[in-house]
Amino acid sequence: MESRYYRFKSETFRCKKCKWEGLGSALKTGELFESLFELDCPQCHAVVDHISYPTAEETLMFGSEAEKKDALQSVERRNAYLAAQLKDISLLPDIDDTDIAFVLTPFDDVYLAIMYKEQVIWKEKRGYEYYERYIAVGRLLKEKYGDKMIDFVPLNDDLNLYEFVWR
Repeated sequence: MESRYYRFKSETFRCKKCKWEGLGSALKTGELFESLFELDCPQCHAVVDHISYPTAEETLMFGSEAEKKDALQSVERRNAYLAAQLKDISLLPDIDDTDIAFVLTPFDDVYLAIMYKEQVIWKEKRGYEYYERYIAVGRLLKEKYGDKMIDFVPLNDDLNLYEFVWR
């Protein structure tokens, strides 16, 4: 089935507030959200419906040639990003010390680096707001180093971590 994103302009809509009726192509784009956007009535500006943005798969099936090209590049970048993430603890070096404390820090504006005593032991491309990745990497470090690991802290001035603070 075709994504609604690619067919809403030819659908008929009716505004519940002012009773306007017409094609989706006449609706105005309302507020934008992460995964969808509002369609507003062209007369009274009330929200008539919401449309989800297409997935990469939907774009590859139904998008224009330019959209398909962009979607394919996006999928390839995402796959490369995920493939380069630490998943196998055997890739981490053996450390004979006890009381091991790691620091997670931005590195060269593109990477996250796991540092131990000012030495990079792992680096991978970073994403925006990577709190969940920080937790996943911490679990892998704990799996590898066990009780020898006493801490894993992010660099204090890295705002991209986006940690929630409950008050």
